[in-house]
Amino acid sequence: MAVCPVYRFDGRQWLDLRGRVPEYQMAVSYRVLSYNIWFHGCNDTLSDDWLPRQQALLSEMRGADADFLCLQEVTAPFLELLLHQDWVRKDYNVSDLTGENTFSSWYGVFIASRVPVHKLELLAVPTGLGRSVLVAHLNVAGPERLAVATAHLESPVGPSSAMIRLQQLQCAMEYFNMQRITTGLFMGDFNVTDEEPMKRCWQRFGWTDLNDNSSTWFSHHWRPDRILLRSAIYACEGDVAEVIGKRETGLQVKGSGGIVKTPSDHFALAATLRLRASALPAAAHPATQPAQVAAGVVGSSLRTWSLENSMEAVTADSPLVFNSVNANGNVQGVNWMNVTEVVGALNTDPSLWSGSDCYVYSQKRKRWYKLWTSGQDRYWDLKQTRELPEVEPSLVFHAVKAPTQAVAMLNADATLWSAKTCYVYSEYYGRWYKLWAVGQTRGHYQ
Repeated sequence: MAVCPVYRFDGRQWLDLRGRVPEYQMAVSYRVLSYNIWFHGCNDTLSDDWLPRQQALLSEMRGADADFLCLQEVTAPFLELLLHQDWVRKDYNVSDLTGENTFSSWYGVFIASRVPVHKLELLAVPTGLGRSVLVAHLNVAGPERLAVATAHLESPVGPSSAMIRLQQLQCAMEYFNMQRITTGLFMGDFNVTDEEPMKRCWQRFGWTDLNDNSSTWFSHHWRPDRILLRSAIYACEGDVAEVIGKRETGLQVKGSGGIVKTPSDHFALAATLRLRASALPAAAHPATQPAQVAAGVVGSSLRTWSLENSMEAVTADSPLVFNSVNANGNVQGVNWMNVTEVVGALNTDPSLWSGSDCYVYSQKRKRWYKLWTSGQDRYWDLKQTRELPEVEPSLVFHAVKAPTQAVAMLNADATLWSAKTCYVYSEYYGRWYKLWAVGQTRGHYQ
């Protein structure tokens, strides 16, 4: 068993966050995606159809809007492409940068998580092909222990490798028990050919297969891919995983069973997990049906909080507030007349500020602005500015450590907060955020 780095992009580079991961309150819901993305076209040289197919894969992944991306048959070139996506850099912790930490051959498995990962482990299993199980332990507050794992069980497909796949599955099940994981997700390409012995194994350990018996293989009916769930407090929405990734790309790529017209020769699986009504805070569901809870509707309130309705905010004492220092070492220019002056100063003397973004208060407009650079030459531009609200102390929501926690709590219990706006400090990012609700409450639109 090997402990692996956990990486997060800080706006300039990927950093290993082991030992510096914030604690996270359990969310009301999580969405997961499992996808064997097919290593085809990535040999000594990339095939002509490789990049268009990867772009189709990325489109499916982004559209799934998953909290956890669990991928199999990931290659180093795809990993490089994935890690350059703005949406990945903004939202996800990742398990590898090049493949050297988690791959045992030229391809392997990969996890990207929106939730802070406390520990990432690579579990060794019996294998002739260098296969392993990648497990992300989530840094969740409280007694509940959550983990998400992915694997690509042994090939070749067929009876010859059925026994070793069963042994790999058994090792994973025993590991979750040994780690006392109370809510676990285990997903990936299990290459299932001998279903009954594998089914007996995961059921014996208390896991449920989120299987609707549909195919996840492009050329004939076969369900090699699975999402297994074990939890007393979460349930899968609709009881089964959704099969996605079936849209044709316009490409025709030769696969092992015919012509592949979809992004991969496997289809993807997506599932949404929600807290059971019995696990929600008591005030959140006394007179509310489960369907209403799932929709974020509590009692008579139709008001909804969302990360889409959020923006960065600023305080005057933030370390990101731009100050310049004169020759005597005294801070000057805390309140600049306008943003134009600051842009000019930063471009004239790059040593004034080492970061890639900063906050500036404009005396002329009596407003705060965020500025950020672009390119390797660190050029500051007025086009790259945004007005920011200042945090209102009376509207600070102190009960959480991140906006994601606030959204989950406020949607679960409408009695927690009466105002339509709140401010939340993210310990992970070291920044303030403004959140606002949309919809109706007590007969009035907020």
